[in-house]
Amino acid sequence: MTTPLTRGEKRTLTDLNVGTTFQVRLDSGLPGADVSIFGLNDDRLLKDDQYFVFYNQPRSPKGEITTDAQASGARGTFTVDLAALPASVTRLVFVATHDDTAFSRAGSGTWTLSAGGVDAAQYSYTGADFDAQKAVMVAEVYRHGGAWRVAAIGQGFNGGLDALLVSFGGEVAGDTPAPAAPAPAPAAPVNLKKEARVRLDKEIQQVAPQLVNLTKQAEVSLKKRGLDEHTARMALVLDISISMDHLYRSGVVQRVTEKALALGSRFDDDGRIDVFVFGVDARYAGEVGIRDISGYVDSLMRRHRLEGGTQYGRAMQSLREHYFGESGKRQQPLHQALPVYVMFVTDGETQGQELAVAQMLAGSREPLFYKFIGVGRERFTFLQKLDDLRGRLIDNADFVQFNDVDRVSDADLYERLIQEYPEFLRAAKAQGMLPATLA
Repeated sequence: MTTPLTRGEKRTLTDLNVGTTFQVRLDSGLPGADVSIFGLNDDRLLKDDQYFVFYNQPRSPKGEITTDAQASGARGTFTVDLAALPASVTRLVFVATHDDTAFSRAGSGTWTLSAGGVDAAQYSYTGADFDAQKAVMVAEVYRHGGAWRVAAIGQGFNGGLDALLVSFGGEVAGDTPAPAAPAPAPAAPVNLKKEARVRLDKEIQQVAPQLVNLTKQAEVSLKKRGLDEHTARMALVLDISISMDHLYRSGVVQRVTEKALALGSRFDDDGRIDVFVFGVDARYAGEVGIRDISGYVDSLMRRHRLEGGTQYGRAMQSLREHYFGESGKRQQPLHQALPVYVMFVTDGETQGQELAVAQMLAGSREPLFYKFIGVGRERFTFLQKLDDLRGRLIDNADFVQFNDVDRVSDADLYERLIQEYPEFLRAAKAQGMLPATLA
C-alpha cells in the first residue's frame, strides 16, 4: 500500500518498510523541466559537486546515486544506495527546475518512493502550490538521530538551477554570463532554515496548538543567548521507575514532554525528538513529533511498564550507543557536526552510581549535554554531584530541580533549561568536538 505524503510530512524509512536501497520517480509536472538530486551535508551545503546528480552527471563517484533523467525531460528515475554514501552526505534533496517557466504553470507533479518494485510513499503537488518560482525543492531523504527519514517539502525557490546550486554552496560551471544574479545566495541557507521553521510553526498551530506559546517562549530564551539559529539533536530521557507513577497518571510527564518537544522544534525544523526510557534497564523508545504529541505519554506507558529500580548509568549508555555507536571509555574528543541536548527527567536517586560517573567522564569527550531535571522534593544529592563532577574534559551537565513543574512559568522553565548550554557549546568547539562555525 502506498502511503500518501502531505506537504511538510516526515516519515522514517523504517515506517515505510524501505531499506537503504530504493528508487525515486520524480515527475515535475512541467514540460521542459529538469530533475536532479543534491547530496548535502548537515549544514545543507554541497561540499562535493560530484554529489549533484542530474542529466549531465548521471552518476555519483561510486554509483551510490544514479539517474536516467534527460535534459528538459520533465521527469526521471533515481536509484539510491544510502549505505554506500560517504558519512558527510546526510541529505538528498530532490529538485525540479526550469530555465524559463514558473512552476505555477505546472500540472500535477509526483515524487514516488519505491523499494523492491513496490511503491511505498508518494507526494503530489500542482502549479497552484507555487507562484513565480522556477525551482522547487520537492522532497528530501535525510539522516537524523541515526535513522534515515523522508520529508515532503514542496517549497518553491526563486531562480533556476544555477541559483539553487549556488544556494547550496556549489559552483556554476561554464561561462554563465550573469554572475551578479546569484550574489545574495550566501544568505539562502539561513533563509531556507527560517522558511522551514515557518512551515513547522504552521503545522504546530494546526495540529498541536498547545505548543504554540511554548515554542514562542523557548525561542525567546534561545534568542537572548544568540542561539535562535542554533541546530542540535535533542533527546528526552524519562524515568519509568514505580515512584514516577503519580507523575504519569496526573499528566505531569505528558506536559513535560510537550515542553521538551517545543524546545526541540527550535533546535531542529524536523519537529521531532528522540525519547529514551529507563528504570532497571534503559532503551530507545522511538521518536515523538508534532503530529503524535497529543496523548503520547499514554501510548508510551502502554508500551513500557514501570520498573522497580533506577539506573542513570544505563540510560547514559543507551544514549551514547544511539548517537555515537559506543558507550565505553573514550581517550580522545569525538568530533560531530551537531551537538546532542538531553533533557533527563527523574524523581529520585539512582542505583549503580559508579556506572553513571564512568559514563559522565567518558561522555565529556563527546558533544552531548545533559540537563538533569529533578522533579519533586528529593534532595538529589547524586545529580548535584554529577553536575559538579571533577575529571571531565569539559562541563557537560547542569542540574535543575522543580518541586512542582506545573507551578513554574514557561519563561522561567526555558531560562533554566538553557542555562549553561552556551558555555558547553563554546567548550565543545574549543576541544574540536563541534565545528567552529556552528551557530
